[in-house]
Order: sequence, then structure tokens, then C-alpha cells
Amino acid sequence: MNWYFAISESSIDRPEHDWRDMIRVAVRSAIGSTDLKPHLLYDGGENPFLDELRGLGVTVIHRRVSFYDALEAYGANSPGYVNIASGAFLRFEIALIDEGEFALYTDCDVLFNRRLDFGAASMPPLFSATSQSSTNTSEDMNSGVMLINVAGMRAEYEALVAFTRANLDLGLDQEVLRLFCAGRYTPTDRSLNWKPYWGANPDAQIIHFHGPKPGAARRLASEGLGSTNIEIWKHLYSLSPEGYGEYVEAWDAVLAGRPAAQVVLPL
Repeated sequence: MNWYFAISESSIDRPEHDWRDMIRVAVRSAIGSTDLKPHLLYDGGENPFLDELRGLGVTVIHRRVSFYDALEAYGANSPGYVNIASGAFLRFEIALIDEGEFALYTDCDVLFNRRLDFGAASMPPLFSATSQSSTNTSEDMNSGVMLINVAGMRAEYEALVAFTRANLDLGLDQEVLRLFCAGRYTPTDRSLNWKPYWGANPDAQIIHFHGPKPGAARRLASEGLGSTNIEIWKHLYSLSPEGYGEYVEAWDAVLAGRPAAQVVLPL
């Protein structure tokens, strides 16, 4: 199966996110633990980092969302908005690019822990995803991991873009999808989008560093809550310092190039 992740050149150096290392770990863990074929959707020009990713086996696809003009207009008075939004909304383009039946999208801040099993949500009519908190409701859907029915979402693409243009005040892709696909997305097991602030889980398939990224979590552990000025990160980290400890250690191992077998969490 093709796996897609996306980012814009203008956001790749966003402070405290360490996107290049996040991407390195996501790709290495996918190659080491799954049979996914990695694809990067990239809004930007050529650079040495893209060559590095190609060397790891990543297919790089230069792409800009078709409604970029709307993002520019909406973000005219919001510094940094277009930088983030132009990468976040790229996941909508998968329906036009992929030629398979299903494709996987994840955010860049993930760690693949094992071969994936989507279970009963393996053939969604649009896409399957899990929750952002501990619930499993349409209102709480997290778009950081999505198994996409390519034909299903392609049929919705024009309507989705029109809805997005008219509703950018909702937020980014996640908030748009929550409303546009309300009641139509397929809930899947939380192990496919496991957050460190839920604690350590030996059955986690994809760990999603939603909230503090590993570098920030490491600083929060050693220097305390004053090490970041992002308030929500402080809160999320405080929910499970132990979970962050487990997964940052696993992430560090992959970044250092140790074998994937060494980072599978024990029962």
C-alpha cells in the first residue's frame, strides 16, 4: 500500500517541531516495520533533504493544493497560517494522485511500531480514522492517520474543495473533514493512531506525537514545564510523562539507526 505524508517548504523549519528528524524516523520505521511504500507530498522546491529521502526510498511528489488562493486570502492577516495550511491540506490531493484502491495518510510526526492491521475498518467507503481524545465520535476525529478509499474520496473531491473554500474559518483539514464527513467516516482502532499522552501501549501500531514532539518532550522531562511556551503541550505532556518517556526512547533508537526490533515495546 502507498503511504503518504505531506509538508510545505515554508513550514519545515517551524520552531520546536524538528520536522526533518520527525520525517527521517517516520520513513525509517515504516520501512523497517511495514510493507508501506513511502510518498512525500511537498509544496516547495528541490533541496538536499529531498535527495536524502529519495535515497531512503521515498517518492517525492511536488504538489500545491488547488485552493491555495483561498488559503492566501484567508491567511492575509494571520502570519504563518499559509505556511502550515498549505501542507496540512495536501492530504486532500491523495485522491487525485493515487491509483490504488486504498492509501494510507499520516502526519509527519509518527513512529510505525509494527506491521499494520486495520481490522474491520480496512475497507472504508471514504476513510477510516480514530479519535483525538479517548472517545470515538465523529466530532472528535483526528486526521493524523487516515486509511483512504481513493475512489470514494475522489468522488467527493470537488465538493470537499468547495466546502473548504467556504469554511476555512473552521480550522485546518481536520476541522473541515469533521464537518464535511460527519457521520460518514469509519472509526478504527486507537492503536493505529496512539498518542503518547494516553500512556504506553504494547499493542500500539502507529505512535503519533500529537502534541509535544520528541525534542520538546525530552526538554519537558529534564527542564520542566517552563521549557516550552506552548500551553497545550504542557498539558498533554503532564497527562503521561511515562508514555512520553517510553516513546521518545523508541523514537531516539530509530533516529540513531538501531534495528527496529530494539524499539518494540515489551508486554
